[in-house]
Amino acid sequence: MENPPQAPPPFTGMMENPKLLWAFIH
Repeated sequence: MENPPQAPPPFTGMMENPKLLWAFIH
């Protein structure tokens, strides 16, 4: 999956690091 250039940094980080998503939500 190619990340679109318009995707924000948090979204890209989420794709690369699922753990980052949890930290971002909590």
